[in-house]
This record gives sequence, structure tokens and C-alpha cells, in this order.
Amino acid sequence: MGARIGFTVQQSTLQGLDRQVGRALALGADGVELSLTPLGVVIGGRLNTGHLARVQRILHSHRPAVTVHSVLSLSFMDRTHAERHQRVADAVVDACAALGGTVLVVHPSWVDTPSFTAERDALMARERDGLHRMAERAAAHGVTIALENMPVIQEYLNGTDTNHGLDPLSIAAQVEAVNHPSLRATIDVSHAHIGARHFGWDLTERLRPLAPLATHLHLHDSLGVPLCMPGLFPGEDRVFGVGDLHMPLGWGDVPFPSLLPALPLPENYTVALEIGLDRIDDDVAAESLALARAWSSATTALGSSGTTSATTAFGSSGTTSATTAFGSSGTTSATTALGSSGTASATTALGSSGTTSATTAFGSSGTTSATTAFGSSGTTSATTALGSSGTASATTALGSSSTTSATTALGASGSTAGAEAEGATGAGVRTSRGEATIAVVGRTTSSPRSS
Repeated sequence: MGARIGFTVQQSTLQGLDRQVGRALALGADGVELSLTPLGVVIGGRLNTGHLARVQRILHSHRPAVTVHSVLSLSFMDRTHAERHQRVADAVVDACAALGGTVLVVHPSWVDTPSFTAERDALMARERDGLHRMAERAAAHGVTIALENMPVIQEYLNGTDTNHGLDPLSIAAQVEAVNHPSLRATIDVSHAHIGARHFGWDLTERLRPLAPLATHLHLHDSLGVPLCMPGLFPGEDRVFGVGDLHMPLGWGDVPFPSLLPALPLPENYTVALEIGLDRIDDDVAAESLALARAWSSATTALGSSGTTSATTAFGSSGTTSATTAFGSSGTTSATTALGSSGTASATTALGSSGTTSATTAFGSSGTTSATTAFGSSGTTSATTALGSSGTASATTALGSSSTTSATTALGASGSTAGAEAEGATGAGVRTSRGEATIAVVGRTTSSPRSS
């Protein structure tokens, strides 16, 4: 069985939902990805049961395969509103199950850069705890939580907000650290494309360790350039070619045909085409669907031969998380944050058979290593060529308590942040007080953290 592919549907009216779900299926899609935010099925951290029943009737009449996108502001790093976030987390899991969803896409937590820099280890641990609770609740409903990687956006460039999920390696490490069968990953290919261009990563190699952990893909096109031009009017981000554009496939330069077959994805993953279905013509939507099917059918599935593995071995001493620190020179550091006694080893071995293994082991020696071995041609010590500076580091900083800590060094470019603007216009913005106005499938929201 191949990948199940659907269109993302963001509708605030039942009539619009009925129309777009029917249209998606008529175009040949297997299903839809429903955005919870405009749907109105969660109000005040509780299920809006009367309206939920109406939505259920519409879905029952069409019988699509369903995946669900969680609310965008959910953050387990927000201590001030922790109880409210937890109620919402519980409600969105329950809503996903009630809507027949098999996958619930969740964003990693957003936080202001100074707080994240000062308290990174504690905040990452809080997110792991929250994700574990979500996964436990999801497991009871047969739902899989899928943590998504983020793109570079204007708030990162401005130095105001950060998100560890900017780096796909951090998503992989966080999923492995939680170590729950109902928590996997969403790979947003365009997000990773923007990050790879900005930081000088090799896109395929950056996504390869995350691919075996993925259960879901987001496909949409862009030109690989962050939203670096403030003051653009909605829709003009496409004209200038900047931002997380969410364009139909083939309109940008994401290297889908070469990338997707090179990723060791598991069997039977799901795909959402995040291209703003209600703002494009049928022929454009159908073309994107056909391309997605062709590219997905060419992907490498993980079979019994175990061509790829990404595993984490946890000793009694604790957990792991990965970080990315961006300094003024454009260098990158991919680190592992451990508990008070923890150690880390992050390795990638590419043998002659073309297999990939990304493993983190915690031994008793308290040592840290980060290495990359490339077959018979020799070894390379964990390096990544980044941007014009061409520099790279893979380091672990140990604080006074012998714990691993990672800091985000903010240079001229600012802090790590990512967001996803969904819809035909992408992230067209007028900025005010550091907030981006995001055009999202027929509606406009002011938020630095888009879907």
C-alpha cells in the first residue's frame, strides 16, 4: 500500500467544509487534513460537542481518510499558562479521534529567544513531558502525534523568537527522547528546504535521520528563501519569492524528485498537500496531486532489510534532546542536552550498502562524541559546511552540574524561529510590533507563529 495523500482543508463554515472535502475527493485525493483552529470543534479547551457532531456528519457523508493539524499556539514551554495548554492538548487529541483522524500534527514549542537561551534544558524537558502525555492520550484513541519541523521566518531573522524545531535533527532527537510509539514526526519538506538554504545544510542528509521516524509529510513548494522583506502586502511574498509560500508543487524549486526517493521513509505514511485548495483551480490541484503520487511512489520504504535505522538507547541516567545554536558567523551546532548525569553520542554511519543509522547511546562513562563515518573513503568528524563562512561545529557544553547545556548564540541574524503559513498566498506580511500578519486560506491572522 502506498502513501495516502490528502489536501489540507481550512474552513470555518460547514458549507465550506462540505464543499472542499467533496472537491478534494473528486480530484482523486484519498482524504483531507483538517485544521482545528477555524473548525470550531474546540472552544475554551473543551470539545464543542454540538458543532463537532455537525462536522462529523459532513465527514461521514464523504468518508475521507482524515489527518488533523493541531492548534498552532500550543506550547508546553509556557509555564504561565501551563494548565490551559494542557486542557487544549487533551481536547485536540479527543477532537482528532472524534473526527476519525489517524495523525495529529503538532508544532514544537515557541518561546522568546532570551528565555530559551537561559533555560533551554528545562524547557526542552517540559516539552518532552507534554508530548509524552499527548502520546499516552493519543494511544488510547489509535491516534499518532506527529511533531513537525519548522522553517526560518522573519522573527528568527529579527532575533525575537526561537524554536528548536528549526533543525530537523532536533525534531528527531526529541521524538527519540520521548520514546513513545504514538509519537512520530511530520516532515515539512519546504520548511527544511528553507532551512537548508539559509544555514548551508545538505537537505537530504539533514532529513535522512528524521525520515525513519516520520509518519506524515507536508508537501508544498517554495523558493527556499526566508521572509526577509518586512512590509510586503498579502500575496506579494510570492512575487518577491520570499517566505514559506505554500505554493502548488512545481511552482518553486524544492527538489522533490531527487529528495523524496532518497529518504528512508517508513511504509504507509500519509501526506498532506498544503497548497491552499480553496484558492487554486482544479487543474492546478490535480497536477500537484499527480506529482505527489509520482514522487511518493518512488520513495524508499523501510522493509525487513532494515536499510535505515534511527534509534536512541537510554541508560538509567536520563534523556536526550538536540539543539541548534546559530552564531553571528552563520555556524551551526547540533548538540545533545542530557540530564544531570547524562552523556551523549550522536553518530551517523553510511556504510557501503548505503544504509543510514543515526544512534544516540548513553553509557556510564559520561563521555560525548559526535562523528560521521563514510564507508571506506574514510571518516569525517561531524562537520557541516554552512553558508559563506563554511564553518561548522558539533559540540556539547557542560555546565557546572555536569549536565549538557546548549545555548543559542544570537548574532546579527537573530534567533531561531519557524512558522508555517498555509494557503495560496503563503506568508504575505505587514509587520507591526514584531508580529507577522499571515494570510491563511482566506483569512488573515496576526501571529509570529503560523501553521
